[in-house]
Amino acid sequence: RSFARADLRHDNIQAIRGYCILPEGRAIVSAYYDRGSLVNLLAKGTRDPAAARELSWGRRLRMAIDISKAMMGMHNRQPPRVHRDLKAANCFVDTNWNAYLGDFGFASRTGDSCDMWSKTGPTNPRWLSPEVLVNSAYSESSDVYAFGMLMYELLTWRAPYGRERTAAIFNLVAAGVRPAVPEVSDLPGDPEDNRVFAESGALDMYINIMRSCWEQSPRTRVSTNEVYGELLAIVRAMRRVNC
Repeated sequence: RSFARADLRHDNIQAIRGYCILPEGRAIVSAYYDRGSLVNLLAKGTRDPAAARELSWGRRLRMAIDISKAMMGMHNRQPPRVHRDLKAANCFVDTNWNAYLGDFGFASRTGDSCDMWSKTGPTNPRWLSPEVLVNSAYSESSDVYAFGMLMYELLTWRAPYGRERTAAIFNLVAAGVRPAVPEVSDLPGDPEDNRVFAESGALDMYINIMRSCWEQSPRTRVSTNEVYGELLAIVRAMRRVNC
């Protein structure tokens, strides 16, 4: 699906420098991001107190906004592009904490179908919307659903549905059950940062956006543009209390 990358140019989309054919197979040459993948940053934060302090709510929110801008860059094209495998493992972070959406191996134009049980589509149900699990109905809205799960990763620093087995996750998603949202006292990161984020009202706003993204029906989910606008509203709420 090289066409999915060839014409995607955006400040928050992983830059492709070239393609090459090696004896081992084909390879893509992409930009290097010093801090690596977002999922590895979050995992490091759970192990290293110094790394945890770096993952302030201000930085996490900025990264969420960066990825939402990348989504807008894809979804607002004609025809729109759908990522289909949006999660923290496919987001990358540079030295200045700018975030980039990458790994477009499954990206397609809106309306393209994909058999999720084949090698041509993602198979992990943790980030897949109900309509994708049922009939592989990918759309901009299924990306929004996955973004809600990405917001959950930024909130909890762990994968959606924890240690649940794949079959159990299928049933939970189909039944409209979403990952449990922890209490403020149980959130990872600096307790004071979490307290200020919560008392400013920003945490409630964040959770409301996340839940709006993972609505059961694609018709009732927010749009990518609405997600971006609501995330900016959180930034304004944080600034009012100098968070």
